[in-house]
Amino acid sequence: MLGKGDLSKKGTEVDHLAGLEEEITRTDRMIQMKVAMNYLAQLIDPKYRQAFEEAERSAKSIDDMNRIIELAKKFIAQRTVVDLLGIE
Repeated sequence: MLGKGDLSKKGTEVDHLAGLEEEITRTDRMIQMKVAMNYLAQLIDPKYRQAFEEAERSAKSIDDMNRIIELAKKFIAQRTVVDLLGIE
């Protein structure tokens, strides 16, 4: 049977594992998002690409990367529609 000290030690180990798991999950998500952004960057007009690449390099969180990816998708969609409609 586990004593009180053993239970608190086990709880601390679980807390450390939960923190580690959270960090690994967050890092994995950032890697996935950076790969996605690298793909999207290939679809962005070269004269605008550098701004997106700089934003990606300065992204510090998943929320930052989500924002950049959403902007990139909107930019690509708008440029496609502009090209299809012959606007500009």
